[in-house]
Amino acid sequence: MILGEDSWERRQWMPTVLLGCLLAAVLGRSLERAWLQPITHDEALTWLKWARGPWAGFYENYIANNHLLNTAIAKLSVSWFGLSPLSLRAGGLLGAGLYLLGLPVLLRRMDGAWWRLLAAGLLTLNPLVMDYFALARGYSLAMAGLLWTLIAAMNYLSKDPRPRRWALGLGFWAAFTLLANLSFAFPLAALGGLVVAWDFLEPGSLGKRCSRVLFACRWAALPALVLASPLVGLWKGGAQRGSFTFGSPNLSSMTENLVRLSLFHGTDVRRHHGFLEPLSRAIENGGHALGMSLMGGLILGVFIAWRQGRRRRERGAAHAAQLLGLTGLVALGTVILLIAAHRWQGLPYPKSRTGLPLVLLVTLVAVFTTRLLSRRLRGPAGLALVALLALFALRASEGHFADWAYDRDSLARFRFFARWHDEEPDKPLSVLCVPFLHAPALEFYADMYDADWLRVERLRPANAASQLMGPFDAMSCHLPRRLAEDLSRQTKRPILLDDPTTSTIILGRVCKKNPPLEERGQINHREESQGH
Repeated sequence: MILGEDSWERRQWMPTVLLGCLLAAVLGRSLERAWLQPITHDEALTWLKWARGPWAGFYENYIANNHLLNTAIAKLSVSWFGLSPLSLRAGGLLGAGLYLLGLPVLLRRMDGAWWRLLAAGLLTLNPLVMDYFALARGYSLAMAGLLWTLIAAMNYLSKDPRPRRWALGLGFWAAFTLLANLSFAFPLAALGGLVVAWDFLEPGSLGKRCSRVLFACRWAALPALVLASPLVGLWKGGAQRGSFTFGSPNLSSMTENLVRLSLFHGTDVRRHHGFLEPLSRAIENGGHALGMSLMGGLILGVFIAWRQGRRRRERGAAHAAQLLGLTGLVALGTVILLIAAHRWQGLPYPKSRTGLPLVLLVTLVAVFTTRLLSRRLRGPAGLALVALLALFALRASEGHFADWAYDRDSLARFRFFARWHDEEPDKPLSVLCVPFLHAPALEFYADMYDADWLRVERLRPANAASQLMGPFDAMSCHLPRRLAEDLSRQTKRPILLDDPTTSTIILGRVCKKNPPLEERGQINHREESQGH
């Protein structure tokens, strides 16, 4: 029986069935995207630098791109099943499975089956979240770990005496999350501090309070130290503060970026959904207001949790108030730690994927706060959440990943060069990537298809002029059309392919199968993707 449901709600089978269908559909869609969608820059870089080589080079030349747990899973998966996008993305799919399994466990403390369904929809259909269910990155593993850490913390704090198994689970899942992605260290630190403070502030003598704190630290630290021990190797690999430079310059731009990606998934709203343009413009002009609204909303959620936890005693409401208080305080503590790290250590604020923990926590706070509002306010707030869910659902069929839109045609580019090579099978084909963004995906497909005829080089700023005039067969450019035309004139290489959607332009020498663009028209990239 689910806590907090009355006898009428227990007879409602439809929300439970819909929840199961939703989770199955999200997992199926993630499998489809992992199989069909082309490899992106960061995924290919993980393969080329760490997953392809021996285990002895696991930490070499460390940068933030190396998500340790995901890299290890990718190495094992490729060694067992061979190199393919699906085997490389096994870590992302495993994280998606753990995340989808954890959602019903966390949300069962929320009374109301339809509210649980709404919360699950918002936490899974967010396009920014869905992207990382199908990518060879560590973010889905970290999101799953954070979800299970919250479950362990809630079960640990809601029982007296404190259960040892949930203290062990708290340490295990916290270390799991940190091993999956280091950007989740801030919410984990906030959660750890909250658990210690919660234990110490509960009623009892000073000795009993201290013993509770020591009990939590002792049993949580045991699995955490064992599981997180691979992180020690980061120093051997040369990790330093300069390895983590991806982010936003301030809190306002962080909030605007996360809201924009969640609502529009990086899509040109004016071109595809003109009716949303006023909303897009308001977000762009209201970055500061969004940042202040984030802080105000988190404080409001914590206040409502405290008030409702004291006033409402019906079964299920107290549990929902406790979970709202836990997630609200963790989210608020995360923002405070981010501000402190930026002010005193110069670390950037999260941006897109590094802001995923905040996206999850703020979504939970929004749903639980709405559920605990008075009846007069609950209706309009609930309708706003339903409208947000409908906006998320519009983006569920996206055919690219928002953070790497320029690589949505990486397979088509490789096949373009493969057809070129078919005409001259005895000659290697050399490609210069201007700038370097297209190079890793091309090299990945060269490994996957054993294309030893393909030579890929990156443009180096130190000797860019001499490289551009070098004897390359083709240039794969990620440039505006005007700059590409200037480069075409300077290097005397005609434009062979132009994809305005991804700003991809290929210059190269003319051959029988590759006449200049004006003589043959555009390549059909959709057919290329379907052929994969």
